[in-house]
Amino acid sequence: MAFSYPRYLAAKKTVDERARHPRVWNSFLDAARSLSERRIARPLRILEVGGGVGDLAIEILTALDGVSIHYTLLDAETENLASARDRISSHLDSTSVASTDGPSTLFTSGSGAEHRVEFECRTIESIPKWFDEEGGGNPFDVLVGQAIMDIVPTSISLHIASSILTRDGVAYLPIHFDGLTSFEPVIDPSIDSMITDLYHRSMHREYRSNDIQGVRLASDEDTITSDGARCGRDLIIEAGDAGFDVADAGSSDWIVMPNVGSDVYPGEEAYFLECMLHFIENELSGHPDLADEEFEQWLETRRQQIDQRDLTLMVHNIDVLLQCR
Repeated sequence: MAFSYPRYLAAKKTVDERARHPRVWNSFLDAARSLSERRIARPLRILEVGGGVGDLAIEILTALDGVSIHYTLLDAETENLASARDRISSHLDSTSVASTDGPSTLFTSGSGAEHRVEFECRTIESIPKWFDEEGGGNPFDVLVGQAIMDIVPTSISLHIASSILTRDGVAYLPIHFDGLTSFEPVIDPSIDSMITDLYHRSMHREYRSNDIQGVRLASDEDTITSDGARCGRDLIIEAGDAGFDVADAGSSDWIVMPNVGSDVYPGEEAYFLECMLHFIENELSGHPDLADEEFEQWLETRRQQIDQRDLTLMVHNIDVLLQCR
C-alpha cells in the first residue's frame, strides 16, 4: 500500500463525522457562540492544533455561520496545510490576503460574517514558545484539538491548552482514544489480543519536565509519563490540575464496516482500514514478543478481509469539552 498521510486524513473524515458525540459538539458550538457574544469588539479567536487537511475547520466555520472568526490552523506537516488551504477554499468563498506574518485567507460566511484563516506549520510542543514570541497578549478564546492531545503526555497538553486560552475560554477535544481496539471477526483470540495489547502499550509517552519551554507543572518530577491508550479518560481526570472544568464529555467510537445491505465500505474507509494496519505494522514489526511469521500472516489475513469487505474495526474514543476556570 502506498501510504499518504493527507489521503489517510481525508479518508477518516466520514469515520470521525459518524463518531463525534452530537451533544458534546452542540455544547461546544453553544459555548463558542456565547464567547463570541462577549467579544463585541473583535472576532472570536480559535486555534486548532493538529488541524490536518482542514475538515474539522470546515465543519466549525460552517456551523458557526454568522460569527466573525479569526481561525488559526496549526499542523506539523506542510503537505497537510497545503491540502487544508485548498479544501477550505473550495468549500467557502475566499480571497487570499496578505498579513504581517505570512499569507492568510479571508472567507465570507453565508450570513456575511468574515472569517480569517491562517495556516501555521508547528508542533504542539512548539506552541508555548511560539505564543510567547507572538507577545502572549492575545490569548485564544477556543482551542480545538482532535485526536492530538496524546502526542505529548496528557498533563503537558492540557497545561499548554490552558496557558494560551482566555480565562473563560474553552477547549474542544474530540476523538481521543481510550483503550479498546477490536478487529472482527476474530482470527485467533490469543494472537488478536497480543497484537492489540502491544499496540496499546506503544502509546506510552515519556518526557522530561523541562523539554517544553513555557510549560509550568505542579509536579517536581524530572520525568512525566502518560499512557496514550487512556488519553480520553485522562483528559477528564487531569483537567482540574490544568485549571479546567469539564463542561461535557461523551463517547465517540469508531465503527468501520461495510454499509448495511451492501458489501461496500463508505467513502474511502477501505483505505482508512489499510492505514490502521499500516500503523500497527510499523509499530510492531520486529517486536520481541511477536513471531515475525505469525504477525505477517495476521496482517495478510486482515488485508484479505478488507478486500473481501469482511473486516469490521471498532475503537473506543471520548470527546471532551473543557472550560477554563
